Amino acid sequence: MKTAQNPAALLALAALVGCAAGYRCEHESKDLRRDLDDRTVESRVRVAIGSDEITADEKFEIESVDGVVYLRGTVRTRAAARRAVQLAAMIDGVRRVIERTRTVPQDGVPRDSAANGASASE
Repeated sequence: MKTAQNPAALLALAALVGCAAGYRCEHESKDLRRDLDDRTVESRVRVAIGSDEITADEKFEIESVDGVVYLRGTVRTRAAARRAVQLAAMIDGVRRVIERTRTVPQDGVPRDSAANGASASE
């Protein structure tokens, strides 16, 4: 059977191609929506941390992946790192906060919080 001579086969082929294209578009749309959601979460976490008197002067790198917020950077006190985790966890869309900061207090000797296993979940 030749496809070009069989209208039913052409319709079936067109439907299959359309479904594949539609799925691809829907999948890409979900990826874009998730990326936008992650960027929104990151922005909200940045604002919260930057507006808090305990955390405003600290240097955090903030990344959100599927609602999991990663806090990295250096802080002067563990209290500031803990407060940043609390602030991030309060943001809508945050499912979990993983904090991996280095504490560099006034004496200048770095302390790595990752060794302490610091992380928080909702």
